[in-house]
Amino acid sequence: MENNESILSNSSLDDMAAVQLEGTAKWAYFISVVFFILSGFALLLSLLLFANIETILPRLSQVFAISQEVEDFILNSGMILAIFGILLGTTLLFLNGFFLLKFRNHARAYTMDQQENHLNAGFDNLNRYLILSTAVNGISIVSTFVGIIFLFFKA
Repeated sequence: MENNESILSNSSLDDMAAVQLEGTAKWAYFISVVFFILSGFALLLSLLLFANIETILPRLSQVFAISQEVEDFILNSGMILAIFGILLGTTLLFLNGFFLLKFRNHARAYTMDQQENHLNAGFDNLNRYLILSTAVNGISIVSTFVGIIFLFFKA
């Protein structure tokens, strides 16, 4: 690992690597914009849903045959749980977009002035994005498996 660090710290990127970095920065920008739009859209839809829950819930109860106890839970404790979940998911999506945007900005700055600190900061933000994405995906996989187990093996 020390050899890799010394190679990276003592040399600048060659032309092909700089072109690849520019292409990656463009994709990071596109994906970050998509993440920002989706997080705003999710927040807006959630606000509309919560503002009209008393109108929507009776119709959903008819379609999905939801009992009165479940309806009462949704209107009380379930609302708090749903708000927490939606805010957490929206925040994670926004943070992913933020880290990608920071990577893009530092990568572009590096390609313009060749200062190593921009490259280091860019890869640091890319690292944060990858860690956050891996954690979110891991939680998603585990919760999916738990849901499947409860669905097929409930008593």
